[in-house]
Amino acid sequence: MRSLVSEVMGMEKRQERNIDWFYYNLKNPEHFESVCQNGIWANACLTSKEIFDYHGLAYYIRLYKAVSHFDKKNHYDTLASISPLLMLKDVKVLPCHNKAYLRQLRNSILPFRYSCYEDEYQAFLSIDSKKIIGIECALYDMAKENEGLFLKNLSYLSEMITFMERESMDLPIYDHSRMCGMFTHEVDKESVLYLNRKLN
Repeated sequence: MRSLVSEVMGMEKRQERNIDWFYYNLKNPEHFESVCQNGIWANACLTSKEIFDYHGLAYYIRLYKAVSHFDKKNHYDTLASISPLLMLKDVKVLPCHNKAYLRQLRNSILPFRYSCYEDEYQAFLSIDSKKIIGIECALYDMAKENEGLFLKNLSYLSEMITFMERESMDLPIYDHSRMCGMFTHEVDKESVLYLNRKLN
Protein backbone atom coordinates (compact mmCIF):
# COMPACT_ATOMS: atom_id res chain seq x y z
CA MET A 1 0.00 0.00 0.00
CA ARG A 2 1.15 3.55 -0.70
CA SER A 3 2.40 5.58 2.26
CA LEU A 4 -0.04 8.00 3.88
CA VAL A 5 2.04 10.94 2.64
CA SER A 6 1.82 9.62 -0.95
CA GLU A 7 -1.93 9.12 -0.57
CA VAL A 8 -2.36 12.73 0.55
CA MET A 9 -0.19 14.12 -2.22
CA GLY A 10 -2.23 12.14 -4.74
CA MET A 11 -5.51 13.71 -3.66
CA GLU A 12 -4.37 17.35 -3.53
CA LYS A 13 -3.88 19.94 -6.24
CA ARG A 14 -2.15 23.31 -6.06
CA GLN A 15 -4.45 26.28 -5.57
CA GLU A 16 -4.19 29.99 -4.85
CA ARG A 17 -4.88 31.21 -1.34
CA ASN A 18 -6.00 34.52 0.11
CA ILE A 19 -3.97 36.02 2.95
CA ASP A 20 -7.10 37.81 4.21
CA TRP A 21 -8.87 34.57 5.21
CA PHE A 22 -9.61 34.10 8.90
CA TYR A 23 -9.61 30.73 10.69
CA TYR A 24 -11.91 29.45 13.43
CA ASN A 25 -11.19 26.40 15.57
CA LEU A 26 -13.58 23.48 15.01
CA LYS A 27 -13.96 20.99 17.85
CA ASN A 28 -15.59 18.11 15.95
CA PRO A 29 -18.04 17.35 13.08
CA GLU A 30 -21.05 18.23 15.28
CA HIS A 31 -19.54 21.67 15.84
CA PHE A 32 -19.14 22.06 12.07
CA GLU A 33 -22.78 21.15 11.48
CA SER A 34 -23.91 23.61 14.15
CA VAL A 35 -22.03 26.60 12.74
CA CYS A 36 -23.09 25.80 9.16
CA GLN A 37 -26.73 25.76 10.22
CA ASN A 38 -26.74 28.53 12.83
CA GLY A 39 -23.62 30.63 12.33
CA ILE A 40 -20.93 31.15 14.96
CA TRP A 41 -21.99 32.66 18.29
CA ALA A 42 -20.13 33.87 21.35
CA ASN A 43 -20.72 31.84 24.50
CA ALA A 44 -23.03 34.44 26.11
CA CYS A 45 -25.53 33.85 23.29
CA LEU A 46 -25.59 30.07 23.69
CA THR A 47 -27.14 27.57 26.05
CA SER A 48 -24.79 25.20 27.88
CA LYS A 49 -25.78 22.38 25.45
CA GLU A 50 -24.71 24.50 22.47
CA ILE A 51 -21.29 25.55 23.77
CA PHE A 52 -18.39 23.74 22.10
CA ASP A 53 -15.63 26.00 23.41
CA TYR A 54 -15.73 25.99 27.20
CA HIS A 55 -12.68 28.27 27.29
CA GLY A 56 -14.29 30.77 24.92
CA LEU A 57 -14.94 34.43 25.61
CA ALA A 58 -18.35 35.63 26.75
CA TYR A 59 -19.03 38.22 24.04
CA TYR A 60 -16.35 37.68 21.41
CA ILE A 61 -15.30 34.94 18.99
CA ARG A 62 -11.62 34.14 18.56
CA LEU A 63 -10.29 34.03 15.01
CA TYR A 64 -6.76 33.62 13.65
CA LYS A 65 -4.76 34.39 10.53
CA ALA A 66 -2.11 32.23 8.89
CA VAL A 67 1.04 34.30 9.31
CA SER A 68 4.64 33.41 8.60
CA HIS A 69 6.46 35.50 11.19
CA PHE A 70 8.69 32.96 12.89
CA ASP A 71 9.72 35.47 15.56
CA LYS A 72 6.14 36.13 16.69
CA LYS A 73 3.90 34.06 18.94
CA ASN A 74 0.97 32.69 16.97
CA HIS A 75 -1.78 30.20 17.71
CA TYR A 76 -2.88 29.30 14.18
CA ASP A 77 -0.01 26.82 13.74
CA THR A 78 -0.91 24.99 16.97
CA LEU A 79 -4.61 24.73 16.12
CA ALA A 80 -3.98 23.70 12.51
CA SER A 81 -1.65 20.92 13.63
CA ILE A 82 -4.37 19.07 15.57
CA SER A 83 -7.78 19.62 13.96
CA PRO A 84 -9.70 21.12 11.01
CA LEU A 85 -10.28 24.87 10.98
CA LEU A 86 -13.18 26.76 9.47
CA MET A 87 -12.22 29.39 6.90
CA LEU A 88 -14.01 32.73 6.85
CA LYS A 89 -13.86 35.93 4.81
CA ASP A 90 -15.13 39.50 5.06
CA VAL A 91 -15.56 39.27 8.84
CA LYS A 92 -15.63 42.44 10.91
CA VAL A 93 -12.94 41.93 13.55
CA LEU A 94 -11.03 43.78 16.23
CA PRO A 95 -7.25 43.36 16.55
CA CYS A 96 -5.92 42.03 19.83
CA HIS A 97 -3.08 43.50 21.88
CA ASN A 98 -0.80 41.82 24.40
CA LYS A 99 -1.22 44.43 27.14
CA ALA A 100 -1.55 43.30 30.75
CA TYR A 101 -4.29 45.83 31.62
CA LEU A 102 -6.49 44.53 28.76
CA ARG A 103 -6.51 41.03 30.23
CA GLN A 104 -9.00 42.17 32.87
CA LEU A 105 -11.44 43.13 30.07
CA ARG A 106 -11.37 39.72 28.36
CA ASN A 107 -14.98 38.89 29.24
CA SER A 108 -16.36 42.41 29.04
CA ILE A 109 -18.36 43.80 26.14
CA LEU A 110 -15.79 46.58 25.59
CA PRO A 111 -14.00 46.64 22.20
CA PHE A 112 -10.50 46.57 23.69
CA ARG A 113 -9.29 43.05 23.07
CA TYR A 114 -6.50 41.10 24.72
CA SER A 115 -4.51 38.13 23.47
CA CYS A 116 -1.00 36.86 24.03
CA TYR A 117 -0.97 35.71 20.38
CA GLU A 118 0.10 37.98 17.51
CA ASP A 119 -2.29 36.34 15.04
CA GLU A 120 -5.54 36.56 17.03
CA TYR A 121 -8.50 38.73 16.10
CA GLN A 122 -11.93 38.81 17.73
CA ALA A 123 -15.42 39.25 16.29
CA PHE A 124 -18.29 40.59 18.39
CA LEU A 125 -21.20 38.26 19.31
CA SER A 126 -21.80 36.38 16.03
CA ILE A 127 -20.62 35.54 12.54
CA ASP A 128 -23.14 34.70 9.81
CA SER A 129 -22.75 31.27 8.21
CA LYS A 130 -22.57 33.02 4.82
CA LYS A 131 -19.05 34.12 5.77
CA ILE A 132 -17.88 30.48 5.75
CA ILE A 133 -15.85 29.77 2.61
CA GLY A 134 -14.14 26.47 3.37
CA ILE A 135 -12.29 24.10 5.68
CA GLU A 136 -8.56 23.87 6.32
CA CYS A 137 -6.90 20.68 7.52
CA ALA A 138 -3.15 19.97 7.59
CA LEU A 139 -3.46 16.41 6.27
CA TYR A 140 0.04 16.31 4.75
CA ASP A 141 1.78 17.21 8.02
CA MET A 142 -0.46 14.87 10.03
CA ALA A 143 0.26 11.98 7.66
CA LYS A 144 3.98 12.67 7.98
CA GLU A 145 4.08 13.07 11.77
CA ASN A 146 1.18 11.31 13.49
CA GLU A 147 -0.80 8.47 11.87
CA GLY A 148 -3.38 8.29 14.68
CA LEU A 149 -4.10 12.01 14.42
CA PHE A 150 -4.28 11.75 10.64
CA LEU A 151 -6.86 8.93 10.79
CA LYS A 152 -8.96 10.82 13.34
CA ASN A 153 -9.06 13.96 11.19
CA LEU A 154 -9.66 11.99 8.00
CA SER A 155 -12.73 10.54 9.73
CA TYR A 156 -13.81 14.04 10.85
CA LEU A 157 -13.49 15.37 7.29
CA SER A 158 -15.51 12.43 5.95
CA GLU A 159 -18.34 13.24 8.34
CA MET A 160 -18.21 16.90 7.31
CA ILE A 161 -18.27 16.00 3.61
CA THR A 162 -21.24 13.66 4.15
CA PHE A 163 -23.07 16.47 5.96
CA MET A 164 -22.31 18.90 3.11
CA GLU A 165 -23.63 16.43 0.54
CA ARG A 166 -26.80 15.98 2.56
CA GLU A 167 -27.28 19.76 2.84
CA SER A 168 -26.28 20.50 -0.79
CA MET A 169 -23.24 22.50 0.32
CA ASP A 170 -19.94 22.58 -1.52
CA LEU A 171 -17.24 24.11 0.67
CA PRO A 172 -13.68 23.46 -0.52
CA ILE A 173 -11.14 21.77 1.76
CA TYR A 174 -7.60 23.14 1.80
CA ASP A 175 -4.38 21.70 3.17
CA HIS A 176 -1.96 24.48 4.12
CA SER A 177 0.79 22.02 5.13
CA ARG A 178 2.71 22.77 1.96
CA MET A 179 1.63 26.40 1.76
CA CYS A 180 4.11 28.55 -0.16
CA GLY A 181 3.53 32.27 -0.63
CA MET A 182 0.17 32.73 -2.34
CA PHE A 183 -0.31 29.00 -2.98
CA THR A 184 -1.84 26.18 -0.95
CA HIS A 185 -3.39 22.80 -1.89
CA GLU A 186 -7.05 21.90 -2.36
CA VAL A 187 -8.14 18.43 -1.26
CA ASP A 188 -10.37 16.27 -3.44
CA LYS A 189 -13.39 15.40 -1.30
CA GLU A 190 -14.21 12.11 -3.05
CA SER A 191 -10.65 10.96 -2.40
CA VAL A 192 -11.07 11.75 1.32
CA LEU A 193 -14.19 9.58 1.49
CA TYR A 194 -12.49 6.75 -0.41
CA LEU A 195 -9.32 6.82 1.70
CA ASN A 196 -11.31 6.95 4.92
CA ARG A 197 -13.28 3.85 3.89
CA LYS A 198 -10.08 2.08 2.91
CA LEU A 199 -8.22 2.85 6.15
CA ASN A 200 -11.06 2.61 8.66
